[in-house]
Amino acid sequence: MEISGSTTYTRIERVHVKDAYTGFDLYPNPVIGNSFTINLQKTVTGAVTIKVIDSKGRLLIHQLKNGSNTISINHRLAKGIYTVVVTGADFNESKKMIIQ
Repeated sequence: MEISGSTTYTRIERVHVKDAYTGFDLYPNPVIGNSFTINLQKTVTGAVTIKVIDSKGRLLIHQLKNGSNTISINHRLAKGIYTVVVTGADFNESKKMIIQ
């Protein structure tokens, strides 16, 4: 809106990002028990790094995985909220995870 009160509209442009990383699923979430699964939404070649970080910024789990879109992680984490970071050659994404 202009100072005069008039409104100007602009064209909407669509952007398509070819082969963009689409993320990962983390389940179950909340986690009950001593394991959780990460399912990568896109086929990833090469190594994938999995990190679990607590609310104080401490790195509690650091694992390097190869060759699978479905990754099972066993843990001994206390109840709480954590950040799971998944990193590959061309992506880096994080999600919150709750341990009950």
